[in-house]
Formats: sequence, structure tokens, C-alpha cells
Amino acid sequence: MKKNSRDGTIILSVVVAVLLISTVFGMYPRTNSKDVENLMTGEIPEIDKETHENYSTATFGVWCYWGPDARLGVVEGVIRTRTGYQEVKGSIDDDDGLKMEAIRVDYDPKKVSYMELYDMISETGQLKEYHPLADFLLADRYHQSYQIGQHEELSEDFENIYPKFGEFINSTAAARINGYLMGYGELDSPECLTGLGLTEKGRQEVYDIWEFKNKIG
Repeated sequence: MKKNSRDGTIILSVVVAVLLISTVFGMYPRTNSKDVENLMTGEIPEIDKETHENYSTATFGVWCYWGPDARLGVVEGVIRTRTGYQEVKGSIDDDDGLKMEAIRVDYDPKKVSYMELYDMISETGQLKEYHPLADFLLADRYHQSYQIGQHEELSEDFENIYPKFGEFINSTAAARINGYLMGYGELDSPECLTGLGLTEKGRQEVYDIWEFKNKIG
């Protein structure tokens, strides 16, 4: 009787150990505690699949690049935006390497002109009246499409689609969504956001933020 009791205890201990190990290493079925629909589909947005062979590039010196970046991002004909810096050549502080914030824009001149872009930035109150002469230096990812970075779930979704920095800053979808999140552009309904890689939930959320920004603005 003692032997059977000891054997039973050993078997029970083994079963308990197996169940614990299974749970730790994911072998035992567990309930997903975050069963939430993503805001983006996880696929490259349709608008980013378009090719652009003949486009122009413009760079504007600004006081703060976040507003102009969002303003131009929603403009039809704007392909991509980048935030960064340029050294101000010939300034009295040139020896100290004075840098000014700047925004670089790739755009289709058949759809929007340089002066139209210039005027749009002027309307934000951020345009500087002199033009930098040195090479454009990219700001880090945190400063690119800044409004997306403030929305954790959207930011994570974009990082899954475009893990490389160069891919993210080339995204037209990112430029558009970033601008809408700041309240720029015109939207009649969430369906106007089709083609930007957003799920139905994502389109509704971006639209709601855009609508709210316009109501308080």
C-alpha cells in the first residue's frame, strides 16, 4: 500500500509539473486578452503602390516643421514629406553651424505648384522668409509624421508595415493620415480614407479625430 501511495504521489507531481511548463511555454491553450481589431490592414497601402516618375522637390525653411508637415501631407499632388534641418549659410551665426528647421516635399507639379505649397505653409505662420543653402539633413523618426507618432496603435501598425526608416518617410499614406490627424484637409466621411491602408475601425477613428479637431478649431 505504501508503494502504491508513493507511486500515485509521483504521478500527480509529474502531471502538475507538465501543466505548469505547458502554460509557461505557450503549449497550453490560453485566451487572448487583447482581442482588438487593428487600425491598419498590415498590407502596403494602395496609395503607396503608385509610381511617380516625374515629380519636383521643394524645401522650405520653417520655424517649426510639425504644422507644415501635416498641412502639406493632405494636399492632392504631394507624394511625400520629410522633416529635417538645413545649415544657414552666410548668417552671422554661420561659424557656429546654425541650423533651421525645414520641410522637404516631393510633389507632382501637374497637380500642385510650388507657389501653392509656399502659400499653404505661409498660412500656418511657420514659414521663414529666407532659404537655406546647405544640404538637407533628415530629422529622426520621432519627428517624421509627428501626429502618427502620438497615436500609439497607429504608430505600431506603421512600424509593422514599414520597419525601415526610409520606407516610412516615403509613404504617401503616412503623410495623408498625419495631416488628417491634425485636422487638415477635407473629409466627407470615413470612406474618404479608403486606399490609405486603414481598416474600417481605423478609418472611423482617424475621421473622428479629424472631425473633433475641426470642431474645436
